Amino acid sequence: MLTFTIPRRSQQQIRKTSAVPQLGVRFCKTEKAVEQAVEDARTTKGAAVKTRRVTVFIYELGCGGGGALTVERALAKVPGVVQVYVNPATETAYVEYDPAVVGANRLVAAVERVGFRAGEPIAR
Repeated sequence: MLTFTIPRRSQQQIRKTSAVPQLGVRFCKTEKAVEQAVEDARTTKGAAVKTRRVTVFIYELGCGGGGALTVERALAKVPGVVQVYVNPATETAYVEYDPAVVGANRLVAAVERVGFRAGEPIAR
């Protein structure tokens, strides 16, 4: 079993990655440790996962954190999503996903299922 140091909310996202075995998790607060853990998890046992990163604009999200958290959780539940962050101030979701598992259109559908209108995903 491999052990990585990652923040609590990233635990589910990393476990959903298709090339990642069950992980023992210790929690931390540093961004650098999170990035290293995700990169190491992607290349576990030589099985590199090719991911894509997209930006999705979410209309009428507002600056309150409740809507952003709802959208973030909905996107994190989509199989194949590796990492997600929603910025309520800019009404934008930043998503990293495995295109072999999920298409960008399913990301938009997940946002719309929770009651928000999403723009077309833009590669970044």
